[in-house]
Amino acid sequence: MNSLSRDELPHDWRNTDFIGYQRLIKNLDRDCKGYIYLKSLGTHLCLLSTPLPKEEDLLEYQTDLMNHSRNGWIDRENFLRVRDMLTC
Repeated sequence: MNSLSRDELPHDWRNTDFIGYQRLIKNLDRDCKGYIYLKSLGTHLCLLSTPLPKEEDLLEYQTDLMNHSRNGWIDRENFLRVRDMLTC
């Protein structure tokens, strides 16, 4: 049987109480089906601990994307190139 101990979960996930999880699941189950996809839950929990970019970061990223665009269009190759430049 697959199982995780509480210590194997990320810190933010361990500190969320049961009511917090219930609220999150209720928000994810907009159609009131009684279930949510595990992928949706995992995505939201990961995004909880992701810092938001600052306005300056967004402007720099937008400028770099436009500098690498072709006629104002961003293709996958240029998107990945700019992303890699900013994460180094």
